[in-house]
Amino acid sequence: MKKRAVAILLLISLSAATLSSCKRVYEDTASGFSFIDEIIEIEEQIEYKPGDKQNSTTESSEKKSQSMPTLQGKAQSEVAQTVSTDEEIVEPDVPLTLNFVEFGSNTAVSESDYYQYSTLSGNEKTLYKRITDTISASKYIVNTNDLSLDEDSVLSVFQKVLADYPQCFYVSKSCLVAYGTKRNKIRAVALRYTDGNTVDEFDRRLRLVKTADRSVINQKIELLNSEIGKVVSAINGNLSDVLKEKLIYDYVAKTVSYDRYTAANINNFGSTLPHSFDIYGAIIEKKAVCEGYSKLFQYLCYCVGINANQAAGTANGGNHMWNTAFIDGKWYQLDVTWDDGEEYTGYNYFNLTTDGIEKDHTIDYNDISVPLCDSEINSFDNVFAVLVEDIKKDPENYENAVNNTVLIGDRVIYVKFGESIKSSAMQVSYLKRYILRENSAFAKHLKRLGITLTNSVNQVGKYYKIETEY
Repeated sequence: MKKRAVAILLLISLSAATLSSCKRVYEDTASGFSFIDEIIEIEEQIEYKPGDKQNSTTESSEKKSQSMPTLQGKAQSEVAQTVSTDEEIVEPDVPLTLNFVEFGSNTAVSESDYYQYSTLSGNEKTLYKRITDTISASKYIVNTNDLSLDEDSVLSVFQKVLADYPQCFYVSKSCLVAYGTKRNKIRAVALRYTDGNTVDEFDRRLRLVKTADRSVINQKIELLNSEIGKVVSAINGNLSDVLKEKLIYDYVAKTVSYDRYTAANINNFGSTLPHSFDIYGAIIEKKAVCEGYSKLFQYLCYCVGINANQAAGTANGGNHMWNTAFIDGKWYQLDVTWDDGEEYTGYNYFNLTTDGIEKDHTIDYNDISVPLCDSEINSFDNVFAVLVEDIKKDPENYENAVNNTVLIGDRVIYVKFGESIKSSAMQVSYLKRYILRENSAFAKHLKRLGITLTNSVNQVGKYYKIETEY
C-alpha cells in the first residue's frame, strides 16, 4: 500500500449513547500508599450519564438502565427522494474543491479494503465505485441506467458507501433517485452536498435550484484536515495496531464530550443534522452523540492503517452506533461512547467479541454489514491489564501489560482481579502485598523501567487504576 492522501466525507444516520462507569474509590493524598482497613463490598461498576459524577457504591440494574441516555427516536429525514424524467440529465457546473493531507509515518487503509465494499458483488460494486468516484470528483450525477438495480439495492449501496467513508460529512444522507417516466428503470442517482445549514436541492429535471455554500464546506474540510493531521502525525507508525488503536480510543474519549441536548432532541431535526452526528462535530466542535464518536474513531483508524467499521443497532432501548476494528487479522467490537467517562476512560467495551457486545447491545444487520468478532487475543485484559488470578503468586502478565503501557506513553496501569478474588478486602490486600509493596517483583520491574507509583488508586469500571510517573 502507498502512503495516501485522504479526502474528508461522512454519513449522518441515527444512534444512541451511554457511558460506562468511572467511579473513584480510593485516594490518599498523603505520601506513600494507605488504605482503609474496613471496606464495604463494592458492587459491579456504576453506570452514569455523560456529565454526571456519581460516588455511590451500589445501584440496581433497573436503576442503572433508566439512568443511561439513549437516542430514543430517529432523525426524521428521507434516505431518498424520487423523480421521473426522460430528459437528458446534465451534470451541474458547481465545482467543489477538495483539500488533501498526508499523515506522518502512517500508511492509510486502502479504500478497496473498506469493509462495506467487501460485502458487495457484481453491479452493486460497480455502483459503489461510481458513487465514490463522483464524490472524489466533486460531482453530483451517478449513472445507473446500465446496472438494472432496483431502488432498494441502489439505496443499500448508497448507505454502505457513506458507512465506509466517515470522511464525507458534507455529503447529505438523502440522495435523489431519477426514474424514466415509465418508472421501469433507475436512470441516475443525484448526490447532494451540505454546508451544515443548507442542503443542495434539485428540481424534477435534476437541475440545481439551491446550493450549499462551497466556501463554507471547504473551510470546514480545511479545519478538519488540519486537526486530523495533528492527531495522526503524533502516532508512531511503527507501533503495533492494538497500541495505535488504544491511542485513538483514548484520544476520542478524552477529547469528545457527549452532546446530551442533541440526543434529547433527536426527533426535532430534519435533513440537516447538527455536526454532533459527524466527524466534524466530534473533532472540531468537541461534542458528539455516539454516531460522531464512532465515525471519528473509524476515520482515525483508517489514517493509521487500521481497518474499521461502524456497527449500528440498539442498546438500553434506544438507537446506538459503535465500531468494529480489524486487529492482527481479527475483528473486534468497541464502544468508545460507553467508555467515555467525565473523569476517566473505562475499557469495558474495548475489543470485545460479538457475544461480549451482545450482552447489552443488539446489532442491526439491515443497513450496514457487521463482521463476526470471535477473538479475545487483543482484548484489553490480554494486552493492557495486569491480571491477578491467584493471591498466592505475582500477576502472570504484568511485564507485557506494563511494557505495552510504556510504549504508548501512558502513565496509568490497570489491575484486574479474577473470579477467585471477588471481595474488595481481598483485592486491596493483594494490591498492598504484591503490587504496591516496594520490594515486590512487580515494583522491581517498574523500577527497572524507571517507573514510580504515585499515591492514589482508583476503581474505573472493573479495573483498579494506578497512576505512575516516569
